[in-house]
Amino acid sequence: MNSNINRVYTTPELGGILNLPTRKVISFVERGYLRPSVQDADGHGSKRLWSHNDTVWALLVTLCSKVVSTGTLRHLGRFVEENPSKLGREFFWTIPVGLEGASAIHIANKEEGANLKSYITHWFKTSEVGNMANLQATFEPISIQFDLGQLHDFIEEKVQQVS
Repeated sequence: MNSNINRVYTTPELGGILNLPTRKVISFVERGYLRPSVQDADGHGSKRLWSHNDTVWALLVTLCSKVVSTGTLRHLGRFVEENPSKLGREFFWTIPVGLEGASAIHIANKEEGANLKSYITHWFKTSEVGNMANLQATFEPISIQFDLGQLHDFIEEKVQQVS
């Protein structure tokens, strides 16, 4: 496990890791896509503090912001707040693209091998689906898939570069 997992980042540091201007990170907060889990800003001069998982989620938002609907990003942000463990490196995420009001995301635990348990979230209603065949009707026509392990690796590499 990497020593960066317990590190806390300021908003400018988060922007540096993601190659984003600080103002863009703040814009994502204002739009409801991101929320720091360590400490939120509390008035003038206070700092937002971000965890390692927050950086993973911020990277997902950055990658998806041009093709995933605003409603989907806000929904996913609330889902992540309630289920931070679903940002672990052992998960694959499949997210619908470009459709407002998209009904589902798919989160699969890749460590469970052939017996993947799939978590489908229908706008705050999460359920387990017994097998992959049951998922077919749930997905939107176009979606993107992320191996969160690769996103963790990318962030850890970027932290080394900016440190």
